[in-house]
Amino acid sequence: MTDPAELAGQLESVVRSVPGVTAVYPASPVLVTVVAAVVSAVVSTVTSTVSAVSAVVGTGGDAPTERAATPTLVAVTTGKDGLKVAASIGVASADSSTEVCRNVYDAIAASAGLADVAVIDSITVTVASID
Repeated sequence: MTDPAELAGQLESVVRSVPGVTAVYPASPVLVTVVAAVVSAVVSTVTSTVSAVSAVVGTGGDAPTERAATPTLVAVTTGKDGLKVAASIGVASADSSTEVCRNVYDAIAASAGLADVAVIDSITVTVASID
């Protein structure tokens, strides 16, 4: 099975490619997204500080060199019943939001990344704005 974070990134590209989609918003609650971004920034700052101190002191201590991953906009989670995918989109005002949602749903379901998954529990598409 594909890593959920990797799959989420692939699905974000799939969602953006659907005609009528004007934006992709975080499918996770805003608080979760903000906390993840803050943690990522703190880890980056601590890593830089530890590296600088190690260089000055000459301890040769290795600081973590990988930065925490930026949260993806499409949420992919695994549970006991299978894979859950959620996307929150903006839709062009000239397009039918129902039709665009159906097209996003179909594009996600037909995605090559999901072909490796044995069970898909749910795909949820929410219209967050009409532009």
